[in-house]
Amino acid sequence: MHIERELKFRLPADAGGGLWVLLPGAPVPTRRRLDSTYFDTPDFHLRDARAALRLRRDGRKRIMCFKSDSTGALGVPQRREWEVPAPRGEFSPEALPCGEIKSAAGVDLKRYAAALAPRFETRFVRRSAQVALGDGTRVEVCLDAGTIAAGKLSVSLLELELELLEGSPASMLDLAERLVGPLRLELEARSKAEQGYGLVESRPAAPLKAQLPQLRRGMSAEQAMLAILDGCRAQVQGNVSGTMHSGDPEFLHQLRVGLRRLRSALRTFTPLVTKAGVQPVTRELKAIVARLGAARDWDIFSSIIAQQIAPPAGRSPEMARLLRKAGARRSAARAQARAALASEPFQRFLLHLMRWTEEAPWRKSEEVRRAVAQPARQYGRRALARQERRVLRHAERIDWANPAARHRLRILAKRLRYAYEFFSATLSSKATRHYLVRLEAVQDVLGELNDIAVGSRLLEELGGGANREGIGFMRGWLAARQSLLIEQLGPVWRAWKKQARLS
Repeated sequence: MHIERELKFRLPADAGGGLWVLLPGAPVPTRRRLDSTYFDTPDFHLRDARAALRLRRDGRKRIMCFKSDSTGALGVPQRREWEVPAPRGEFSPEALPCGEIKSAAGVDLKRYAAALAPRFETRFVRRSAQVALGDGTRVEVCLDAGTIAAGKLSVSLLELELELLEGSPASMLDLAERLVGPLRLELEARSKAEQGYGLVESRPAAPLKAQLPQLRRGMSAEQAMLAILDGCRAQVQGNVSGTMHSGDPEFLHQLRVGLRRLRSALRTFTPLVTKAGVQPVTRELKAIVARLGAARDWDIFSSIIAQQIAPPAGRSPEMARLLRKAGARRSAARAQARAALASEPFQRFLLHLMRWTEEAPWRKSEEVRRAVAQPARQYGRRALARQERRVLRHAERIDWANPAARHRLRILAKRLRYAYEFFSATLSSKATRHYLVRLEAVQDVLGELNDIAVGSRLLEELGGGANREGIGFMRGWLAARQSLLIEQLGPVWRAWKKQARLS
């Protein structure tokens, strides 16, 4: 078994030609034609196991390859890989070390061999070269151009791969960071196999929602932290492409949720990592969240107008003009959000997060090493109690009519909810479920109140002019809705406070 450590990037069609002169030593690449057929069962058992099985033609060679996701790799992505020559050049899964694959990846190839059939193909030209970095690290650089095809459907492929052959992942990340700007690279979260399965299913990609981390009994605080951060990163990267290329606003919403969860996770583990150089990452994260905020604000505002305010107002010309003006602002904000995601700072941020977890600077301190070795359950209970106390202290004498105080409480409550979700596997499921239901009720009311506050601000930005009647109607609607929600806030808050809390 080989552990593949690889970075994948999308790049514009006009950028690939400048790659080789940017590499150390300006190597002359070799050129190969690679054609692969991917196999799976009718019910996609391999896909569901996050694995891929292919027969590849590489010149005169025919190679069987099985790949599966590896775990515990928040830094440079890892995949387990088994390759063997294909007997007589034909598809033969039994030629692979099936016992080892079953033990390591949990996939019984012999059991499914008879049901395996071609599902999709990749056909591309690979230009590749090995480069030596200053510290003895060797990286294979591959530029793949071609197509992924399933039946009559196909998509073009232009992808840069950096595979670590020997040495330091941090050095490979240095190389990637140098290439991001000149080549306008965007990290690709999906493998070629995942893209192929998307074609087979012939359905648009769906926004990726948060997945609860799989914390196991006996995990250390460090292992829990890495699992939690990995889940947050996956949600962020899984929604970038949809935000860039789809009109569905839910992609942007889920991407921002992923970023906020990532920020909350870093805060939750602050006592462990304050001495570990995470501050540059958190500063970059804060700046990115701010750059995406305007697009989400206009998404919500436009939705409030179209779905809640416009229907009772009727089809008045005033309301139609307001909707058009809000739609124009929404389109402009969305374009700015897409530009932010395609920008060098955002791609560098993702690489910096990989570097931080690869280098694990918290392990350099004996004090922090002892802290991260404590059981995740023990650390989680203390972290949750600490965050809950912050929420309760802020709300002791709160004026529910004060927007700034509500906004601060909403943020603190959201951090607490995320932290509970992070550690839910280490807590009593029944008690946690009841706790979260009540906390989410508080969040829902606070969230809508925040939407109304943002909506009032954006309404003023739209200005009056010929829309005085429509704006006046909206102001009245927003004010009435705010009053109703403030009345609801006290009861839902008291219901959550009565819930048994961690000591």
